[in-house]
Amino acid sequence: MDHAGALRADRHHVGGRVEPFTAEDLAGLEPGEVWAGGRAKTRKEFREYRADKC
Repeated sequence: MDHAGALRADRHHVGGRVEPFTAEDLAGLEPGEVWAGGRAKTRKEFREYRADKC
C-alpha cells in the first residue's frame, strides 16, 4: 500500500493544534506504523500517545 496516497491532507489535528507532515514522512512508514506527534509510531506507541493527548 502506498501510504502517501492513502492520506489526502497534508496535516492533522492533535490536541486542538495542527501538525504538518509530508508525503516523505508517510512514504517512510514501515508496515504497521502510523504518523503521529511528528514522528513514526508503532500501534502500541500510538495508543499510548492517543491516551495522553485525547
